[in-house]
Amino acid sequence: MGRLALAGHSRGGVLSAAYAADHPGTLKGALNFSGGWKQDTCGMQDINLDLFAAIGQRTATPGLFLYARGDGFYADASMQKYGEAYRNERVAFQFRLYELKGANGHLLFKHGRPLWSRMWPTCSRRSAWPTHAERAAHAEGLVVCHQTMHGRVIARLFQPVSALTRT
Repeated sequence: MGRLALAGHSRGGVLSAAYAADHPGTLKGALNFSGGWKQDTCGMQDINLDLFAAIGQRTATPGLFLYARGDGFYADASMQKYGEAYRNERVAFQFRLYELKGANGHLLFKHGRPLWSRMWPTCSRRSAWPTHAERAAHAEGLVVCHQTMHGRVIARLFQPVSALTRT
């Protein structure tokens, strides 16, 4: 198993989960921050459900989905359905839905660090996450993917996991 966890925000969240599914054994875990391919009300069917179901069926990497209420792209019920669609019995998975006060829930990665960063010290004291997904916390680094506002570039930031636990 790899030594890095891969995290992505928005479309990067879908991409981190897809990469982990397509490259078994290369990552400690995949983290999805407010992920989806397009707004849940765009089109007749929410394609995010189909994407997460397909990715979840083939993944062998622990996963962690982190969302916040009041997301400007996805309804609370949609976000919960994404987690349910992704979940499978073969691999560890955890879904968290936070309350992000004073900001669009889609910006959980940026504005909700005090909420989600609390998980890292807790996870590192365990041999497995409550549903095995927290294994990513034992990774030596975290790769964060984020699509630019213009949709042209996926940027990668390499950050040691220990940096996430600092205040």
